[in-house]
Amino acid sequence: MTALSPATPQYSVIGTTAMSTMRYDGEPIYYVAMDPVNLTNDSFKQNVKLVTEALAKTKGDPDFSARLFDDRAVAAETFARVSDPPLSQKPDETRAAKDREGQHLVAIYSGGLATTPGPYVLMWHPDAVTGTPNAGQYVDSEQWKPQV
Repeated sequence: MTALSPATPQYSVIGTTAMSTMRYDGEPIYYVAMDPVNLTNDSFKQNVKLVTEALAKTKGDPDFSARLFDDRAVAAETFARVSDPPLSQKPDETRAAKDREGQHLVAIYSGGLATTPGPYVLMWHPDAVTGTPNAGQYVDSEQWKPQV
């Protein structure tokens, strides 16, 4: 009897950029919104990996980057700020935006880049610090490559 694979959570790609200033090899960077994660344990990591694998299968290879958010509005705000940076922003607005990202940017996947610690990496809560409420305990990274 074969074990069933877990279902891929609902997600949507908010935007894609391949700006050379963002990723030197021209591969895409996906800004992805997925369902809110439960931070009472680390089971959310499996859902992030399933979404990342779905992106890799759609693209046809694991060489891309993805910023995975558990809040659609924060994902859209971040994508808008990256793709069309404001000419100026008040420091408290910038701080508030970074605080929202610290809570809702669940992971960044970087695939196919010759970087340390390796070419395929998942960084957990990369905009948080260990003291960030709820998310801080998950600040970490791991080498991981999605199956295509």
